[in-house]
This record gives sequence, C-alpha cells and structure tokens, in this order.
Amino acid sequence: MPVFKVKTPDGSIMNVNAPEGATERQAIEFAAKMWKPKAPADTRETIEEPTMASDIAQGLKNVAGGAVSGAAQIGATILSPIDWAARKLGIQNEAIFPQNRRAAIESGLRELGAEPESLAFKGGQMGAEIAGTAGLGGAIAPALKFAPRLASAVESGGFQLAKPTASVVKNALTRGAGGAIAGGATAGLVNPEDFTTGAAVGAAMPTAVKAVGKLGNALISKATPEVATLAAKAKDYGIDIPADRLVDSKTLNAMSASLNYVPFSGRTTTEERLASQINKAVSQTFGQNSDNVTDALRKAGPALGSKFDQVLKNNSVRVDDAFMADLAKHADIASRELEAGQAKIIQNQIDEIMSKAQNDLIDGQAAYNIKRTLDRISKQNSPVAHYASDLRISLMDALNRSLGPEEAANFAKTRMQYGNMLKLEKLAPAGAEGEISMGRLANLRDVRDPKLRDLIDIAAQFGRTREAPHGAAQRVVLGALAPVAAATGQIPIYAGAIGAAAAANRLLNSQTLRNAMLRSPEQANQLRQLMQSPGARSAAVLGFPQNQEEGQ
Repeated sequence: MPVFKVKTPDGSIMNVNAPEGATERQAIEFAAKMWKPKAPADTRETIEEPTMASDIAQGLKNVAGGAVSGAAQIGATILSPIDWAARKLGIQNEAIFPQNRRAAIESGLRELGAEPESLAFKGGQMGAEIAGTAGLGGAIAPALKFAPRLASAVESGGFQLAKPTASVVKNALTRGAGGAIAGGATAGLVNPEDFTTGAAVGAAMPTAVKAVGKLGNALISKATPEVATLAAKAKDYGIDIPADRLVDSKTLNAMSASLNYVPFSGRTTTEERLASQINKAVSQTFGQNSDNVTDALRKAGPALGSKFDQVLKNNSVRVDDAFMADLAKHADIASRELEAGQAKIIQNQIDEIMSKAQNDLIDGQAAYNIKRTLDRISKQNSPVAHYASDLRISLMDALNRSLGPEEAANFAKTRMQYGNMLKLEKLAPAGAEGEISMGRLANLRDVRDPKLRDLIDIAAQFGRTREAPHGAAQRVVLGALAPVAAATGQIPIYAGAIGAAAAANRLLNSQTLRNAMLRSPEQANQLRQLMQSPGARSAAVLGFPQNQEEGQ
C-alpha cells in the first residue's frame, strides 16, 4: 500500500495510506477531505477558587495591613512639616514625599497583597489609630496647667472636671472645650484635614454620651425590688440568672428565644446550667448535693430514715400537755370525718401511744415501733393515710420537744429534709437523668422549708422562658443556613452569624448587664469607666474615612 506525504493547509505534513494504484493527486484530494484544523491552545489563566484557609490568611493580612496603615497615617502627619519645608527648599528624595504620601502608603500596602477596601483592613487601621492617639489628651494637658479645669477636661476628653463649679452652663462649656481640643488634636494627628471635624465631634461627645446613657436607662428595664431580692437569693444559692430573665422585656425575650435556634450560640448550655444549678440547690434541701434529683432522692431515703431511727431509738418521748391535746384533737377529727371502721384504726394507734406511756414517757424503741406503723398506714391508698400522717407528725413534735437544744435543732433539720424529700418524690421523673422540670417545681405547694420555698419562687420567676420556643419558621431558616452557606461558599458569613449569636449570649450572661438590670452601684462605676476609656476618648477618629483618594 503506497504512502504519500501530503502538505495540509496549515503547513503541517500528513501521511496518507492510499490503496494500490492510487495516484498522488487522489491522495491529496483524500487528505483535503480528512484534514481538520487543530483546536487553538487554551491560553486562559486558570483561576483558583479561594479556600477557607486562604480566606483566613487574607483576613489576617488585611488586619495587619490596616494596622500598619493606621500607624503610618500618624507618622505621615508628624512628618508633614518636614515634607512641606523640604518642598519649599526644593529638596526631593526618597525620604521626602510629595503631597500624596498618604496615598503612597495605601498603594504600597495594596502591592503587598492587602485589600484597603475590606472591613478587616479598616478595622486594623482604626484600632491602630485609636491606640496611637489615645494618650494625646494627657500629653496636651500639662501645657494647660494655668487652667486646671480645662486641663482635666482635655485629659479626659471632656468627661471629667477637676473642680466643677455650681454653674451647670460653665461646666458644660468647659467640658465641651476640653473635648474639642482633645478631639481636634486626636483626629488631626491622623489626618490634619480632619482637625475641624474632630474638634466638633470631641465637643459633642460628653453631651452625647450622657444622652446615650439616659436612653440606655430607658431601654433597659429596671428589675422590681422583689425580683432583685429574689435574684440575690438565687446568687447565694449558687444559681446564675441570665440578664434576660431579670426583666420582662420583649426585645430580650425574643433575643434569648431566637438564640436557641443558632448552633454554637451557647444559649442551650446557659439554660441547661440554670436548670442544673436549681436542681442541685433543690437536692441540698434534703441533704444531698446533686443535679440528678431522682438519684439523690434514692440516696436520701435510707440516709434520712437512718437518722430518724437513731434519734427515736436513743431518746424517750415525753407525753406533755401539748402532746395530749394533739392526741385528743386527732381522735375527735377522725371520729367526725371518717367512717367508724376507719376512725377505729386511728383510735387504736392513739390507744397504743397512751399504753406505752410510763410516768409520762414513751420508751424510744416503743416510739420507734409506733412510728413505723404510722409510716405504713400513711403510705396506703386509703382515707386513713392522711390522718395517720398527721398523727405521726404530732409524735415527732413531741420527740423534738423531748430533746436538748442542740439535739432538737439537728432533729428539726432532719425532719425538714425528710418532709422536703417526701414532697419532691412526687415531682422527680423515673429514669437515669432525674431532672425536675421548672414548671412542676414552680407549682409545688404547702412547703414549710424557707429555702425550698425560695427555690420554688426562683423556678417560677427565672426558670421558665417568657417566650415559648415556637417559631417553626425560625427553625427552618436557621437550620437551612449551614448547607446553604456551604453550597454558596458563604461559610465566613455563617460563621460570623454564629459568632454574633455567641457574643449576644455572653452579653446576656454578663455581670455588667445583670448589674444594669438591678441598678447596682457597681453598674454606675463600670459605665463611668467605660465612657472614660481610651477608646471612648478617641472616638473623634472613628467616623472619618482615611486615604480613600490620592492627595488626602
């Protein structure tokens, strides 16, 4: 089979296997039909998709770049007189920049990979500017020692006066002047063109902060004295109350309820910790110390029963006039309220008590046996149970009066714990976890122990959310955020939302906000310290866009 080398239209050589007897011309015609031009090489630049790691790295680079920029702005201002003088003298070299030194700083950082338009860059820039100008008022104040009131106002940005006068107007004017000097100097150090605006903001800051404080007081509801007292008791019992439970605020109620639907917000942990602390305090009312109330009740029964038995067996019961009056009362009530056969059961126990009294004393073992019989009857599901329980209480009262002061106090405590145990046994669920619900605890009645009554009030007031966690829409929307964020590449935004929710939950658990609700003296001091912080005094630099155009 002959092989012909044929030149193709694009200049390349193509080998054509032709059948026997084919001519070269036939081979060229065949090659022309079979030839196809080669696809052009793909010269497009491959764009790599950003990863989470690269996003984090870029964010750190932007923050660092912003910090460098913020410090450089202050440096540019400090060097500006030198630049100006050098230009006037006709000096120009690498150290002497033209009018656009600020733009050159930003341009250089952009070439190094920073993104000046990003929020991270602006945040780093603002942080450096605030840090670099925070002490400026204090540096200026010594030069004003001839006017001590003005000097203190400048040093504090208008928030303090060394010696306030009786004139409110004079005080306000001095504060404003001090704020204007500090604000103008602060903003001007970053960029001289912002001196006037900084002075205006600085002059307004003391008044504005006072207005914001009053607005905050109006927005943050004040807890009533009764709630504040109950919250103080809760703290003494080791129970941390979130700020949103101290007042009935629709805003805070909605915020706290919504946080339950945001993953990793910490709200579920907050509510679980509150319930756990209440349950532990409840277990302490019957001699245990566990947030598993069911398990604690199982342990308390034998422990308290043993204490009862020990006291009864080792002490005689004195049949005094009070005990005799109680026995007569029980016999009369049983005869009037029970059927004859049932009343006879109670009368038999009264007779047994009287028969064991020798010289107005009942032997401890005999009293113990009577008490065990009354225990058994009181646990029966019959009308007699309640009357047997009352008779047993009278027997224990008589025993308590028969003891010495110290023994009586210890026995009274044991009796209180035993009574609490019997009350709470009706509320504790079966199973291993054993947490009493706040709703059931709040509805417990006829409690003698003051601490348990406090805990019931705490559960009713703080243990239950004021806004039920309904809202199917919220659950659907928030539950769908994660896969949507993953699918659309918006993981950082979703992570930011989770971070904001976690911050909101920390705020609701902060002692500062609790103090604000309770209006404690600490709160006023904390607010004062916050308002006089370097960040607040440097607020004159916050609102001004820096270095956006060449020549600034």
